[in-house]
Amino acid sequence: DVLFEDKRHPENGLMRYSYDHERLKAENAKQAEEVSRKTELAALNATITNKDSEIKSLKNQVGELEKSGDVSKKCLKTLKTTIAELEGRLSEKEHERAALAGSFSTDFQSELEQEKKRHSADLQAQVGAIEAKLNEKDKLVESISEDLRRAQEDRDRMCQD
Repeated sequence: DVLFEDKRHPENGLMRYSYDHERLKAENAKQAEEVSRKTELAALNATITNKDSEIKSLKNQVGELEKSGDVSKKCLKTLKTTIAELEGRLSEKEHERAALAGSFSTDFQSELEQEKKRHSADLQAQVGAIEAKLNEKDKLVESISEDLRRAQEDRDRMCQD
């Protein structure tokens, strides 16, 4: 509670104002959760950007190796390992995204429920976009794996000839 004097009506004397501490705590918790969500979504988007760069680099490496005709088992093994690591990281990020979606608190007080519903719709759209990007990356990794397999077959044929 805070006591103050209304300068417009000094005849009223000191007046008391009460803060709704529970409501303020709930709003602070909601804001903290929103910041956390935005931070984690930004991290997932950064991961997608990094994966794009790594996939582009791998595609370039595969293209160079196919052009040269000097594909060695060691290079293919390294590329396969790198692709397997990328697939593992993508899987981890999918699990993190699922954990993030599951960790959203459902314990907000009733006055925060409407706000939560509005934010939930926005988050679903963002998560859907992230899932679509991750699925696209999975397809790219599968395509690169297939390219590597074909490159190894070409090298094997070249070695036999």
